[in-house]
Amino acid sequence: MSRHPASASTPASTPASRQPLLHRLPLPELIAFEAAARLGGFAAAAGELALSQSAVSHRVRQLEAKLGVALFERRGRRVSLSAAGARHAAAVAAQLAALRQQATTLRTAEGERLRIEVAPLFGSRWLLPRLATFRRQHPRLVLEVAPAPLAEADLMIHPETNPRADGVPLQPLRIGAYAAPALAERCSVLLAAGRLTDLPLIHAHGLNWERWLRGALGTGLTPPGGLEVDDPIAAMEAALAGAGALLAPALAAEPLVAQGRLCAIHPWQQEAGQYHGRLSAAGRHKPAAAALLAWLQEQP
Repeated sequence: MSRHPASASTPASTPASRQPLLHRLPLPELIAFEAAARLGGFAAAAGELALSQSAVSHRVRQLEAKLGVALFERRGRRVSLSAAGARHAAAVAAQLAALRQQATTLRTAEGERLRIEVAPLFGSRWLLPRLATFRRQHPRLVLEVAPAPLAEADLMIHPETNPRADGVPLQPLRIGAYAAPALAERCSVLLAAGRLTDLPLIHAHGLNWERWLRGALGTGLTPPGGLEVDDPIAAMEAALAGAGALLAPALAAEPLVAQGRLCAIHPWQQEAGQYHGRLSAAGRHKPAAAALLAWLQEQP
């Protein structure tokens, strides 16, 4: 009977017991074991790793099966490290600590990038002037700021009336009516007299003059047409140029009022929720993103 040699392009499969050890020790199992060893049980490890207790137990058993060694002694629901487990835990903890330190060193050397998705007026008038201070404290950070939608954002800042549980309140959102100084007195007189047909208005996207007039004057008035601007920053520039009265967030307009570039044409401000910051799933793994959000929460 003739024998045909095996093709060199299709090597015979290698039994699991003869595969390289690294292939049989996946990182998730080592991380679960290290956490359970350090914290003294599967339940505590599950809490730290955001896994179920059964998932942690399963990963540890997989590791034990691949090593052929019992790493924990199990007595009912209680577990404790075996002698071999204690030795292995010390070695694994040291290696994971070295990996984390290396990752931190690389990130620091290359400069970490944070991507921030923010409402345009809040970003241009409130956030950007403050980020300069944060950047001086963290000179290696690269900050990318853009309006929504921003792919793979680490931190998102938007106005919300019904905030999510993971949102952090930053600033209240109050809507006021403003105009350039040369137009402000006329607008105030017309507004007080209810002569809306003569009132030059700028309609910015997302800001409702009818709702604001109802709150300010207590009556249902239909605002006249006017200049419609989709971009809130462009709408603000139009108001500064004297094109009409504008509804705008007070935190964006009040600095311009203090500079004498805008005037409030009515004292009433509409309470419209709060700006909230929220970390994305990617942002929650970046300490710098959490540090930035905490720092922003402390800013006036």
